[in-house]
Amino acid sequence: MSDDRGGLTVGYISAKGELAPHDGEYLALENPATGEQIGHALEIDAQALDEVVEGAGSTFATTWRRIAPDRKGAMLSAWADLIEARREELADLEISDVGHLRRDALGDLATCVRLIRYYAGMADKIEGRTFAQFPDRIAYGFGEPFGVVGAIAPFNANAVMVALKVAPALVAGNCVVHKAPEVAPLLTYALARLALEAGIPPGVFNVVTGRGHVVGARITRHPGIGMVSFTGSVEAGRSVIEQSARNIVPVVLELGGKSAVVLLPDADLSIAVPSVLHSNFVKSGQSCVAGSRVLVHSSIYDEVCARLGERAARIQVGLPTDDRSQMSTLVSKKQRSRVDALVQDAVAHGATRLAGGAFAERDELRSGAFYQPTVSLM
Repeated sequence: MSDDRGGLTVGYISAKGELAPHDGEYLALENPATGEQIGHALEIDAQALDEVVEGAGSTFATTWRRIAPDRKGAMLSAWADLIEARREELADLEISDVGHLRRDALGDLATCVRLIRYYAGMADKIEGRTFAQFPDRIAYGFGEPFGVVGAIAPFNANAVMVALKVAPALVAGNCVVHKAPEVAPLLTYALARLALEAGIPPGVFNVVTGRGHVVGARITRHPGIGMVSFTGSVEAGRSVIEQSARNIVPVVLELGGKSAVVLLPDADLSIAVPSVLHSNFVKSGQSCVAGSRVLVHSSIYDEVCARLGERAARIQVGLPTDDRSQMSTLVSKKQRSRVDALVQDAVAHGATRLAGGAFAERDELRSGAFYQPTVSLM
């Protein structure tokens, strides 16, 4: 949706359709590679969120749980087909919103399509069990949907997060209220529109946005939410558990951290070093599975350090629209400042920089949030 604020304005998608009220607080959206303002996103307030959750609950009770499983699967398959057919324009949207390289954006969309099709195939294969241990008695058990699932996602893999959180929940008979990341929500909204176009009823896949500590907290505490799925930091995960405890609902957490790579004396460094670099610098290092702690045996320590530093210094940082770029921008200047502060703090505590450690500021990059690929040793 567009309005007089300039660029693309998104509000929320609910059982009532897509709404962008004139009142309320809107968060500015910037292209992180150019610094250009590309739109605004509504931070949904408590009253509107109540309406969205209640609408999702009503849709669950009156519509979605009454639809036959094979029809649910067919709807999800049609959704996957639409995403695949429009992957180029969807990639353009993700590139402008998050700053991913085109190959990364297209890769996420391909994964999204595969995951949705996988879960679509499971729709008519969810079965119960019978229990007949006692003579003349039989009992049976089957799973019941939670009703409304609250999903909270990060920015670094929007398409994948939608597929992982929304598709299995829908197949199991639930409706979803999905909080898109406030810094980069546009692709999530586009995917929700395609779900509607594929025939998934309004109110089944609902999208809202806003800051995590504001809107995310409202979702995890909401009495109309029957389960919470969260992906983010360990610290935020702790808050989610505490907030959800009010209603004692199940919580699924995927928490990022400092993943470790261990290189032993027999490691093939021609394979290991490029793998370590890819793990750390894909998506500009914004990955919850980055192997950002490299633990090296003393017998190969010097060689590994030399190879990592030399190869990292050769990584081509550039615009996400440039096919020659090997690494693109961080998601925002705020995030770049945070990364730089971590690097400078490490140096102050004795780390030695082998590569990078500063803003990337070639002429065409100065307006964006680019940072040099950085390797430090302790």
